[in-house]
Amino acid sequence: MSENPFLVVALALVFLPLLLVPFLASDPVGGPVVPIAAADGAWSTYTVRAGDTLSGIAKRTGVHADYLIASNDVDPARLQPGQQLLLPKGGVLHAVRPGQSLADIAASYGVTEGAIRVANDLSGEPLAGTRILVPAPSVVPQATAVTLGRSSETRFAWPARGPISSAYGPRIHPIQQVPSFHTGIDLAIPEGTRVHAAAPGRVATAGWE
Repeated sequence: MSENPFLVVALALVFLPLLLVPFLASDPVGGPVVPIAAADGAWSTYTVRAGDTLSGIAKRTGVHADYLIASNDVDPARLQPGQQLLLPKGGVLHAVRPGQSLADIAASYGVTEGAIRVANDLSGEPLAGTRILVPAPSVVPQATAVTLGRSSETRFAWPARGPISSAYGPRIHPIQQVPSFHTGIDLAIPEGTRVHAAAPGRVATAGWE
């Protein structure tokens, strides 16, 4: 029995898209792309290469490491070649959570609602699931510790508990009384309080400046 050429073509048109679906639907390394509400000029992307470190990427791109972590919700110890990182310009790209208002976001970063509206050309509330630019935040909120894969190990734990007396970012120097940029976070805790390791690792340097 001879084959019907029209039937062969019809079957090919039906099954070929099904064979291509697994390749077309796969996500790039680093997870799905999150819609960005901020203007195009407010961010760019960087593809992680073999041997890259977060501090090296920060130095190469001019984006502070804390801003990279906050903008990508990334674990510095688990960067993978091919992973896409968002590079914010002049601030942090914040992922809006369900039920989170612009006032909540502004308060958590120590900026005004107006500054966020101008940076993102927002007239209403930001949509959950999008990322918006928070310009020049005076505070970078603590990252939430999450379970990674099947391991019970967590990241971004506080080394001690106590109120923040001076946050990371622009500030008036408490002694010199001049504008300065604070590269750490100061905790107001009693002298002698135990300080715990935030995660396994090696102490590279210790001291005070």
